[in-house]
Amino acid sequence: MAKEVVESVVGVKETLGKLVVEGLEAGKTNIIKAADFVKEQAPELVREILAWNLVRSILLLVIGWTAFIWMLRWCIKDIKRYNDDEENLIQTSDGMIIVLWVIVGVVGFVMGTIHVFEALKIIFAPRLYLLEYIKTLLATNG
Repeated sequence: MAKEVVESVVGVKETLGKLVVEGLEAGKTNIIKAADFVKEQAPELVREILAWNLVRSILLLVIGWTAFIWMLRWCIKDIKRYNDDEENLIQTSDGMIIVLWVIVGVVGFVMGTIHVFEALKIIFAPRLYLLEYIKTLLATNG
């Protein structure tokens, strides 16, 4: 009886060993396939990241500078109107709106300028941009 128990334990051990080896081999092949997939897709992923961030930078640049130009035109129009009426612009409610538009315009101009440099970095130094992009990703996740 003891001999039968030992033989069944040895059989289970051998079966379990075979299953572990098969599992490890399957895991190894899946890891190799995943690594190959990443190697194949990495250049395309880099192109997509660069293209998306370039488009985003250009859009934010256009939005920022448009807000700045709109603010300038609106403020100049209101200042001319108040110069003609000889009222004190700062003491009116429209004066506060002009101050608000100046703030929005300056923020838009700064935002647009920042994104000009980001777009230029993507165009002329894409590796540098990618390194900085990866650094920011690691800083926010780590």
